[in-house]
Amino acid sequence: MTPRRLAVPTAVLALIVLVVVSNADAARAGSLLDRARKGINRAQQAANGAQAQVNGTLSQANGIVASADSTVTTVRDTKNAITGGGTAAPAPSAPAPAPAAATRPATPAATPPAANAPAHVNAVAPAVHPHLLLTPIQAHVGATVQLRCVVTDPAGRPLANVPVSFSVRDALPWHAIGAVAYSNAQGVAAVPYIMDFVFNPNSRLTTIRSRYSAKVEASEGFIPSMAYGTLTALR
Repeated sequence: MTPRRLAVPTAVLALIVLVVVSNADAARAGSLLDRARKGINRAQQAANGAQAQVNGTLSQANGIVASADSTVTTVRDTKNAITGGGTAAPAPSAPAPAPAAATRPATPAATPPAANAPAHVNAVAPAVHPHLLLTPIQAHVGATVQLRCVVTDPAGRPLANVPVSFSVRDALPWHAIGAVAYSNAQGVAAVPYIMDFVFNPNSRLTTIRSRYSAKVEASEGFIPSMAYGTLTALR
């Protein structure tokens, strides 16, 4: 017995083929859609990263601009503090007047010295180098003497009001005697001094020779000067 073949209509076969083809296309379309979605996500992520980088760059630029504004403000404030404010250019100064013709000053007439003024008192120019003349002194131990000097200018004329300090080397090393003395109109300066020497009781010496000094300190009109004199003590 010969089996029967089922007759399938052509329309049904075409429908089946269409369904199969449609399923394959749908699968391919779904795959393409997934890849498109993944691409869109990656693009979105890249865009977000780029936007973040742009935002960071903009923030850094804003910081630089703010710093520049602060610097400009500081420079402007410093300039105003120096110039006293105001930015207007200074007005041009008036031209300087022409110099007047030079004239020779009149020479003042010399004033003659007063009739009663001593001609020998301070008769030299300032910054003179005083000369000091000390006289030898000899006296017994315990006696009071005058340490004396005469102050003159280089020409030998007496100088008044010259400060003189005296020092002595006796039983002690060099030491000052009294206060500063000022020379009088005759140029004499002096201070009292007690002969302070000690003789050795076992010695046969009857005299002790020593020295004293007079010194002019630096002062207005005088150059420092110093001289020595002999001082002899008798037993």
